[in-house]
Amino acid sequence: MVYAREQFADLELLPRRETRRRGHVLRQGFLLLMTAFDAAVFDLVRIAFRKKFFQIIGTFGKQEGITGRNR
Repeated sequence: MVYAREQFADLELLPRRETRRRGHVLRQGFLLLMTAFDAAVFDLVRIAFRKKFFQIIGTFGKQEGITGRNR
């Protein structure tokens, strides 16, 4: 019974501590979301390149040219 009461007391203090750390929790959540998004985009691009590499590679750099002098 004493152990359960101590655990309950710890749970009461947890929200007070988390208000200071809320920024850290939100930041960590954002970083995890961006990591998952990056992995998904990487996988999609990898699949696209494997299936249609030559069709896709032709679209890159069509409007850009390489010159020998700086502008």
